[in-house]
Amino acid sequence: MSGYAVDSSPPSMHILPEGKVMSVWERHPIEGVKEQPVHFVRRRTDQRKSVDAIGLEDSREWHRDHYKEFMHGEPWDRAVLVGCKKHYEDLKSKFVDMRHYWEKEDATFGEQFILDGFDGDNVCIGDVIESEYGPLQLQVTCPRLCCFRVDHRYPAIPPIKHSGHEGTVRQWCSSNGRAGFLCRVLRPGSVQQEDKLRVVRRPHPKYPLAYLASLFYEHSPLAIHFSGTEKQLVELCNMQELCMMEWRERLIDYQAHMTTGHALVDPDSMGEPITYEEGLKLIEGEWCLSGAAGHAGGHERMKQDDPHDDEDVDYIRKLAGDTVVLSLIGSEVHTDKKVFEDKHWVGKLRNDHGHFALEFDLGGFPAFPRYAFMARVGKARGMIYLVISSGGKWFKLSGV
Repeated sequence: MSGYAVDSSPPSMHILPEGKVMSVWERHPIEGVKEQPVHFVRRRTDQRKSVDAIGLEDSREWHRDHYKEFMHGEPWDRAVLVGCKKHYEDLKSKFVDMRHYWEKEDATFGEQFILDGFDGDNVCIGDVIESEYGPLQLQVTCPRLCCFRVDHRYPAIPPIKHSGHEGTVRQWCSSNGRAGFLCRVLRPGSVQQEDKLRVVRRPHPKYPLAYLASLFYEHSPLAIHFSGTEKQLVELCNMQELCMMEWRERLIDYQAHMTTGHALVDPDSMGEPITYEEGLKLIEGEWCLSGAAGHAGGHERMKQDDPHDDEDVDYIRKLAGDTVVLSLIGSEVHTDKKVFEDKHWVGKLRNDHGHFALEFDLGGFPAFPRYAFMARVGKARGMIYLVISSGGKWFKLSGV
């Protein structure tokens, strides 16, 4: 799916695909077991099942248990994992010596739905898929990026020592969108085998999933090697339809890493930047971590110019949820506990064109550093924010 002009799309991308549900699958993990003995075991159901914002009825997917740790507290972008009949055919053609893994009809990549008529070449990011049965409506948020469990379930023949290296199922599927795609639920409804589905809206015909996957993860699923243009980089960083976890957040970090010589502050969209000297006085204290993707209702209210009389610290704390205490030790800022990506964060002070900023080292390759700047939002009582390059926003609860 590469080789066409950046500002255009192949003629086929204006033909909106339609197809049907081949099968519906539920996940029922063994209770109390962190890693299931066999990955991607699913139970087929022939019943009509409801689908709401969090996913499929009677099915307990990974995002339900882990969204607070790894997904900015926002599971909605990954509510439903969709597999494609065509992808299984492609796998058997690519990995001839391993085709026995996929001979039996099964959701062997952990999907909730397997569809016929859709695949990584004819589905685009942001596509809205609607059920003719009604009223279910899904929106495609990203290709599925494979984790190590794919190679555990389908080890390479002949063996390859490291998961995700060239020649593994994990690497190949992640590089071309052949591991399925994730959706948010725009309109709740229900699903059953044989339901007919069709794409009714396509906001981004330039980005078929196979092409998007190749832009991000052509060489390895372990880290971004973005091969697109600067224009595409800016467009994708600001594409609201694109899932934050593993996709937009990493690209935003990549963009920040590539532009460290430029100012990080955008006063028009993020508030009034705090000077370096004032930031040194404000950084220590308690900060709220919730609403890291900027969508939590409480945080949206606090971003408004006019402060609310009821928003005292106790009320904010009730909305806020998890908090972290930051301490300034020498020229570094330390968190008092593990935060995003299950790590203690250590930030290096940075004077960004006279404004206060931090650079968080997340352990080196394959992770890019994250950057944060401090801003004041609101004219009267001004909330103090740390705006993280991946889209996260922390706000100050104490010590102001």
